[in-house]
This record gives sequence, structure tokens and C-alpha cells, in this order.
Amino acid sequence: MVSGGLDLRFPEDGNAYSVVRRDWEPPVLSDLDRVEAVRHAEALDAYLAPAEDRDVAAKIVGLMAHYWTPKMGEAVWASVTRDWIADLGEFPGWAIDRACENWRRRQTKRPMPSELRHACQMAIRNLRAEREVIRKCLGEKPPERRAVDIPIKRMAT
Repeated sequence: MVSGGLDLRFPEDGNAYSVVRRDWEPPVLSDLDRVEAVRHAEALDAYLAPAEDRDVAAKIVGLMAHYWTPKMGEAVWASVTRDWIADLGEFPGWAIDRACENWRRRQTKRPMPSELRHACQMAIRNLRAEREVIRKCLGEKPPERRAVDIPIKRMAT
């Protein structure tokens, strides 16, 4: 069921990934297949659930402890942390962990949020494509993006 709705892409960087086929029409599911699809969708949703904000912050603080960080006041550090949460908050904790681990093992400079965001996107893209195929099979609407509500205090200049 799932594999029929996916195409495999082979970019030059060698990291193959799946995308939902544009011309694919989902099959009519039997009752048993529908039950299995719902069960699989629920498992994927749980696995892809966004990390809690405090967990994202803890992972980033832990990662940054490995690198030189300029002295910042508490307000500036809080603002920077909120930026990281806003940029990585849609990803599951395991994807953020993987991105941080890979960064520590392969890089000698501090990461920028966009670099870890890209790593998280790469970690979950096949699972998101699989979930999209199941969503189509079940006739579900795509989920709304997580709104990140992070209050930002105006800092004195």
C-alpha cells in the first residue's frame, strides 16, 4: 500500500529519499487494511511528534556547551534559545538528538539553526512521505503546521 505511493529519489549527495508520487491514486482499503493503516498512522504520528520546547532547549544548550560561545547576557541567551526552539520545535526529539550527535562528531564549529534544521528534515523526510501516503489512503486532510507561540520580550538597546 505505502510503497506504491512513493518514488525514490537519488540526489548527487548519495542520500536517497522517498517522495509521494504526484500521479498516484490511493487504493480502496478493506476493513482489515484500514485498521492496520490507522494503527500504523498512529505509530508514525507518535514517532514524529514534536519535542517539547524545554527538551529542545536542553538539547541545544548541551550541544553548545561543546563549542566556544560569546558572552551573552541572560536576556540575549533567552532570545537565542527561543530562536532555536522556533526553528527546531516541529521535529521529534530523536531527530534533534541525531542532528546534534552528527554535528558533534563531524564539525568543529558551532552550528547555526538552519544547519540543524536541515539535518532534522533529512532525518524525518522518508517517514513524513510514508505518513502522507497513509493519510491519502485513509482520506485524511494534511495536518496543520505546529504554531510556535514563543513570547519575545523587547530588549533594551
